[in-house]
Amino acid sequence: MSGRSIGVRDALTYAPILHHAITADGLRVAAVSPRFDATTQSRRPRLYVRSLDGDETWAEIGPEDARYHGPAWSPDGRLAAFRTWNDASDVVVIDPSNPTDAGQGLTGMPAYAVALTWWGESPRLACVGEDAEGVRRVWSWDDPTTGPRAVTPPKKRVGDFAFGFGSSAFAWLHAPARPVGGADPGTVLYMTTDLNKKPAAVALPEPWIGFLAWSPDGQYLAGLARPTDEPLTQPRLWVLDVRREEAWRLLEEQSGWITGFDWRPDGQGLVVAIEQGVAGRLFDVDLDGRVKPVGPVDTYLSGPRFDRAGGRMLFLRQDGNVPQHVRLLEPGATQSVAVTRWHERLRTATLHAAERVLWTAPDGLEIEGLLMLPAAPNPPVVVWIHGGPAENLQRTFSMHFQLLLANGWAVLAPNFRGSTGRDDAFLQAIAGRVGVDDVTDVLAGVDALADRIDPARVAFMGWSYGGSVALGCAAARPTTRAVIAGAPVVDWLGAFGAWSWPWLTPRYFGPSPWVDATPYDRASVIRKIAAVRSPTLFLHGEADDRVPVAQSRAAYRMLQAGGVPTDLRVFPGEPHVFSAPWAVQEMLVRVVGWLKTHL
Repeated sequence: MSGRSIGVRDALTYAPILHHAITADGLRVAAVSPRFDATTQSRRPRLYVRSLDGDETWAEIGPEDARYHGPAWSPDGRLAAFRTWNDASDVVVIDPSNPTDAGQGLTGMPAYAVALTWWGESPRLACVGEDAEGVRRVWSWDDPTTGPRAVTPPKKRVGDFAFGFGSSAFAWLHAPARPVGGADPGTVLYMTTDLNKKPAAVALPEPWIGFLAWSPDGQYLAGLARPTDEPLTQPRLWVLDVRREEAWRLLEEQSGWITGFDWRPDGQGLVVAIEQGVAGRLFDVDLDGRVKPVGPVDTYLSGPRFDRAGGRMLFLRQDGNVPQHVRLLEPGATQSVAVTRWHERLRTATLHAAERVLWTAPDGLEIEGLLMLPAAPNPPVVVWIHGGPAENLQRTFSMHFQLLLANGWAVLAPNFRGSTGRDDAFLQAIAGRVGVDDVTDVLAGVDALADRIDPARVAFMGWSYGGSVALGCAAARPTTRAVIAGAPVVDWLGAFGAWSWPWLTPRYFGPSPWVDATPYDRASVIRKIAAVRSPTLFLHGEADDRVPVAQSRAAYRMLQAGGVPTDLRVFPGEPHVFSAPWAVQEMLVRVVGWLKTHL
């Protein structure tokens, strides 16, 4: 069906769901979604609340100049707590049923407060935040008008925590910082069923990394774990029987990346969200290991959230041509219903579907990706390369993809080796071969799909690590029409001290560069920049603390000296991933303009 074409403004006004929560009685739901304000040129996350059994109107809560995150309902469903950002971070408790309630702010907020949660039979609020020495601890407010008290001891860095529903059960992870070049010290789980007693350490088969969650009856504790000193492994789901102190792993046969889960109200199983290849799937998992899918399997589902009374479940759904929205699944039902309908503007637009495609790399490894096609046959193609490399591209809704398709370009999104969403062997397959085998995987996908796209009109585009691979593809494919590299690493030796996760460096590159610099040089596009002859656009945030802007400047100047058409735009004040609407708008305008000129 034809409709209007997607434009840059659609990318600014698109409203994904940042957070969602359901009350324990299943009667109300809260959601946070950004709203674009053309007057102030801002995209502020706004908080909305609606009933699930009455008026379907969403009420916008709180003042317009605040940014909202992480809504948490009180156990009785009467109050909602949420974090706000305006001039400073704060936590506000409000009665959403009272339109005149301005809310009660909490005093004494710790620095970098996150993970807001209610706990106890007389509900009170808790969060994680830093103390005066910069150590992350759990804090609790017995009274919102007085400062919080620390629940965890000093000098013990908290990785995650969980309180039992309506009880005094408490668990938290001590997560020591990992020294650069040193072994992973692992985490220690501390647990108690009575906060009047000191939590005790629990011996576990594997160190847990987070996502702690108590079963509704307090008998079990669930969490994610991975083997010690092996960061390139997919998180594993474990359950601990608190009374017996016995732990076992669920979903041993399920490959993929677990993105979230929640306990069923009966406490005898969980619904788990897993990224498997390009799909996002929900699975109902009994404690005895029985597994069955929930909802469709060839789309992207995530974020399961149960009430604690009747078994209603919220979750998120989206696809290549389906904007993200919240859905509700009633107990015993097989079909869910939409709870949010926030994309009326897109109902009149032409949206293009995503198709799963497979191809074989030269060494025989199967590679998976997404292909999205415009209406015209054999179109030029933009190969969109994800960052990471431990990330992947799924059947999620991308306004950026839709904008490219509206201009008549196909989009190919490959999940090369080293991507998540498959097994650990695939995730680790890039180790020692960064910038080599991933490039080969991407180019093999372009060749395999030559009968559906125009192989003579190919552009490579990526951000962060994806920008590095895009440049590597152009170096290996002289006929490339255009390259767009956002915040790329072009010199891995030069970026060695700036990387956010230095302990991952040995896993990807092997020995330190002063021992053997060969893998670093082999991965660095700057060493083969003379082979890049394609018109190249660099985009970089001036305030990028993950990849220094000097990386883009160096590559830009080398291409310029070599007579290659190139341009560099540095965005003032922007971090690694752009957030200001003006920056996103200008970035998209420049991307479309560059591709129109050269593709």
